[in-house]
Amino acid sequence: MALVIREVVCVVNKVFKKMISWPIGERMQNVRANLKAWCGLPSVQGAIDGCHFKIAKPTSAFVVDYFYHKTGGCSMIAQAME
Repeated sequence: MALVIREVVCVVNKVFKKMISWPIGERMQNVRANLKAWCGLPSVQGAIDGCHFKIAKPTSAFVVDYFYHKTGGCSMIAQAME
């Protein structure tokens, strides 16, 4: 199971490297201002969200149950902070 997670994290890091990054400088100030305007909390630098990525049903009997979600499909959950 740990090997599968490690492989997925490596692929996400490689494929989404330009899309997923920590905001710095002016971008960070914009994020903080937008979050303050949206939820009224000062000095908030980000928010965590998650989504399911559909995957093919694993073939290993050992790990197959870990990837089922409530609707009966197989997925992995990604969490990201903005």
